[in-house]
Amino acid sequence: MINIIFRITIIAAVMPFLFIRNKMCQNNYLKSVELIYNYPISFYKEKDELKIYSLKDTLQISYYGDYELYRLPSTLDVTNKKIKGTEPYFIFKKKDKYGFLFNSLEDSTQGTKFQVDSFLYNRGVKGKDFDMPTDTLWSLVGTEEKNNEYRLDKYTLIKEEDETVPDSIFYYYSENLKDIEYSFSNRLDSLKGMKLYKIKLIYGKKFSPSIKSVLPQREFLLEIENVVVQNKKEIIDFIKRFEKCCHSP
Repeated sequence: MINIIFRITIIAAVMPFLFIRNKMCQNNYLKSVELIYNYPISFYKEKDELKIYSLKDTLQISYYGDYELYRLPSTLDVTNKKIKGTEPYFIFKKKDKYGFLFNSLEDSTQGTKFQVDSFLYNRGVKGKDFDMPTDTLWSLVGTEEKNNEYRLDKYTLIKEEDETVPDSIFYYYSENLKDIEYSFSNRLDSLKGMKLYKIKLIYGKKFSPSIKSVLPQREFLLEIENVVVQNKKEIIDFIKRFEKCCHSP
C-alpha cells in the first residue's frame, strides 16, 4: 500500500513538469502553411476582346513559439518571372502592434518597422473576416460532404446585381486542417467545426457601365494548405536572432 501511494505521489509531482515540458516542445515546433491567392487586378484588350490580368502567387506563413513569420512574394524581372532569393520576410510577436520587414533571412539589420494590421492588409494577407453570404443576395443551392471530414457549400446570386458582386460563392471546409492557425473566418470555423480553407468567388460575364464593355468571367480564389518546409533550421535561426536582437525584454 505504501509503495502504491509512493508511486502516485511521484506521478503527481512529475506531471506538472511533463506538462510544462510538453508545452515547451509545442512552443518550439515550427508549423508552416501556404496562402495561395488568385484575383483579377486589371483589364486589357487583345484583338478587340477584353481580357483579364490576374495576380497569382503564394505566401508562406510560419509559426514558431510566440512569433509569426511571413515570406512574401519575390521580386519580378522584366519578363514577370520571379527572381529567386528576393523574397522579403515580415515577422512579429503575436499580439504585438508592430512587426519588422527584412529583405531576406540573411538580413543582419534590425529591419523596417510597420504596424502589423496595416501591413498585412496592404499586402493582401489579412483583411476583414469572411462571413456567411447574406441570404437576401445569395441562396445556398448545394452542399457536398464526405465522412464528416470535408464540406463544400455552394451559394448562388438570387437576383441580378452589378459587376462588383459575385454570381457564385464556394466555401470549402476541412476537418483535417483544423490545426492551422491562419483563419479566413474564426466564426465560420467555429460554426462548422471545420477549417474554412478555400474560398472561390466567381463573377459571370457581365456588362460594366463604368468601362462600357462586357467583362469576361473571372474568379477570385483564396486557399490555405499545409506545407513541408525545406529550410526549417534557417527559419528557426532567423526567428531566434530576431528575438535576441530586436525583441529581447
